[in-house]
Amino acid sequence: MLGSSVKAGKGPERAAVSVPSAKRLPLWLSVALVAALLAGAVWFLRPSWLGRGEPKRAAAAKPKAECEFDNQCAKPKPYCDQAIGQCVACLVDYHCGRPGNCVEGRCSGVSCMPGRSCGPDNQLLQCNEQTGQLMAVEDCKDAVCVEADGGAACQRTVKQPEPSVACRPGLIDDMDESVDGRLPMCEGRLGNWYTFNDKAPGTTQTPAPGDVGIGIGRPYTAPGMNERGRCIRTFGTCAPEDAGAVRWGAGVGIDLRNAGGGGMAKRAFRAAALGYRGLRFAAKVGDTPNRVESVTLRIPDINTDPAGGRCSECYDDYGIVLQLTNRWAVHSVTWSELKRGGKGVPNLPFDPDGILSIHWRYYPGQTFDLYVDDVELFR
Repeated sequence: MLGSSVKAGKGPERAAVSVPSAKRLPLWLSVALVAALLAGAVWFLRPSWLGRGEPKRAAAAKPKAECEFDNQCAKPKPYCDQAIGQCVACLVDYHCGRPGNCVEGRCSGVSCMPGRSCGPDNQLLQCNEQTGQLMAVEDCKDAVCVEADGGAACQRTVKQPEPSVACRPGLIDDMDESVDGRLPMCEGRLGNWYTFNDKAPGTTQTPAPGDVGIGIGRPYTAPGMNERGRCIRTFGTCAPEDAGAVRWGAGVGIDLRNAGGGGMAKRAFRAAALGYRGLRFAAKVGDTPNRVESVTLRIPDINTDPAGGRCSECYDDYGIVLQLTNRWAVHSVTWSELKRGGKGVPNLPFDPDGILSIHWRYYPGQTFDLYVDDVELFR
């Protein structure tokens, strides 16, 4: 046929249609996708020790503090551990009796020495040799428990007299109401005056030292401030320093809570809890030739005194040097004014709720003649 483009026996020719091929992903992207899928599978199938499926646990509730001070506790847990706010049976080994063992607030593993000894709270303790435990046999209510070479006993002959006047808050001692160097009983204070020195050759002191916490007899022999009443006086000479001997000087002082069981029987007095901000007293120097016209006031606390049971490097007490004259003057010292040398361990701030003693100190090579009167705390 004219004009025909179709060959016999064949259908019409069709135009070729080009189909585009699928675009391939880059190799690096494929590898990244596979790695992400594998990581997700591993995380989903992770073992339990990786915390799979475990919900976060709420933090354990901190137990509510039941105490801040000892007077909020009672036997058999008479002491307040301020670190945890809980009443405990003991804070230091001495609270378990001598030689007790205080572990995490409990007395355990006590292997006592035969005989009787003085315990905390002015108690007379007896060693049960079968159990190795100390047992309270008497509460020295109207006396003081005193240890000696022959053992311990409640000595009523050294009973602290009742004050002749009502308790005057803040007053530690005006030297006029008490006798035999004992502090008037007030606000839980119980103690007496004592002198102390290094007992080095060449050191002299009047009154002569007695045992720490035991007392020095009748120290009120000098006229008090304004030449009325009585006061404390101590005088003497401290031997000079010697590299081959232990020499640290001399002093006079008081424990604020010590029933008479020796230096390790001291308990803390909580001055800040009663609102007291510092210490006030009257002082002057005497007429002894070559005496220094100053004194170092030092206040041992539970962090610096071995009786506190906390220090490994002790006796680095907080204190302040005060200038004196031969005329009476009143000195007021706030707790914040007290400083320390910084060599003690632990090196903690002064604790006005952990006061053990008050000391007036002199050092090697010094000659001293000190009068002290009207010692009190102030708010």
